[in-house]
Formats: sequence, C-alpha cells, structure tokens
Amino acid sequence: MEKIVGMTGLTSAHADPKLRRGSVSDGFLGTNLFTYPRFTTTHADVIDLPGHCHRRAIALELADQARRFRVISTHLSLSQLSLSQPLRIIQMRIVRQYLRRQYCWGT
Repeated sequence: MEKIVGMTGLTSAHADPKLRRGSVSDGFLGTNLFTYPRFTTTHADVIDLPGHCHRRAIALELADQARRFRVISTHLSLSQLSLSQPLRIIQMRIVRQYLRRQYCWGT
C-alpha cells in the first residue's frame, strides 16, 4: 500500500481502521479506494452486504474547495454459481437503499 501511495501521490481512503476488513487489511477483499490528496473525506460509512464471504461497501463523501461528491467502492459476489446473480441484485438494492435514504450529507 505504501508503495502505491508513494508512486502515485494518491491517498488511501482506508486509513481509518473501521474502513478496512481488519487491522492487518488495507481494504475489503482486494478493493482499495485511493483519492487525490486535495480531496477531504467529510463523511464515511460502511455498508454490510450479504454473501458467502462477508462483503462490504465503503461510502465516502469527498470535497475540495469547488465541489462535493460521493463515491461507493464495493466488491460484489462474482461466483459462477447460478445463485450469484440474485445475490448481486440484493447487494445492489442495499446500496440503492443506502443512497435513497432521507438523510443527506451536509444538507
């Protein structure tokens, strides 16, 4: 992780341990989110998703002087089993429900 940050100048969005799978992990199941240093994380949430392996989505609100936006990073179930398509649909519905909540960051 430090090598990627050093080579690119980007910042890992997973500095906070609650935004990782555990203390020895850099993210969730190979998913890592990097941002430009000029963006500040103003809000972050972890969204638990169902699946055979524990899955999560990371939702961030990022801002700089000119703009504010949301980013969601996730790794959905990709199994070749016939049951994986309905599971991905459920996972995306959970993400959609999160986005459609009445609570709006910063408003």
